[in-house]
Amino acid sequence: MHVSKEVEERFHTKTQLIRDRTKLLKSVVEATNSSKKNAEEQSQESQGIIKATQKEVKRLKCALNAAKEKITETEASERKATRLQRRVSHLMYVGHGTGSQYMPSHIVETVDCHSLVFLYGCSSASLAQRGAVADPWGVLLHYLIGSCPCVVGMLWEVMDRDTDLLTREIIRALRGIKGPPSSPLEDPPTDIPLIVARAKPLCSWYLISAALVVYGLPLQVIPQSNEDSL
Repeated sequence: MHVSKEVEERFHTKTQLIRDRTKLLKSVVEATNSSKKNAEEQSQESQGIIKATQKEVKRLKCALNAAKEKITETEASERKATRLQRRVSHLMYVGHGTGSQYMPSHIVETVDCHSLVFLYGCSSASLAQRGAVADPWGVLLHYLIGSCPCVVGMLWEVMDRDTDLLTREIIRALRGIKGPPSSPLEDPPTDIPLIVARAKPLCSWYLISAALVVYGLPLQVIPQSNEDSL
C-alpha cells in the first residue's frame, strides 16, 4: 500500500499534536495536584496558627481580667482615663494603633502621669514629619510630655502572633516570673531596656523584633508578686 508524502506528513503532524496535548494535560494535572497539596499544607498551617492565636488570646484575656484597673469601652470617658493614669504604675495598651481612642493626646499631656507605658499596637512608637515642622512627631511624645518616664512601643506594623508572645513574656518578666529553661528571659532582669532587649529573640521574624523600642529613662522594676497567672 502506497502512502503519499502529504498523508505521511499530516499523520506525523497530528501525532505530534497529540503528544504535545498529552504533555500539556499531564503538566496541568501535576500542577493541579501540586496546588492542591500546597493548599492543604497552607490550610493545616493556618489552622495551627489559629489554634495558637486562640490559646494566646485566652491567656492574655485572663491576665487582663486580673488587672486592677482597665479601660475596655470603645469610647472611654475623660474622667476615667485621667483617674487611671494618675493611679497606676504601669499603663499597657493592647490593640490596634496607638490607643488614642482610649487615651486622647490632650489628656495624656495634661495629666501628671508617672506610669511606665507599653503601647503594643502597630506603629505606636513611630515618628512622622508634620509639614514644615523640623522635628518629627508621634503619640509617644505626648506621654513623655505628660511626665511618663519611659515608653515602650512599635516602630511599624507588626504581626499579632509575635506581639502576643512579647506581651505575655514581658508581663511575666515585669512580675519577676522566670521563663522556661533556655529562654532569653529565664532569669528576667529588672531593667526595662534589658527586658525588652532579651525579649526580642522570642519573635519569629527579625522585622518584628526590630520594631520594639524603648524611649525615655532606663527604669528598673521591683516585682510585687511572683504568682504565675499567665
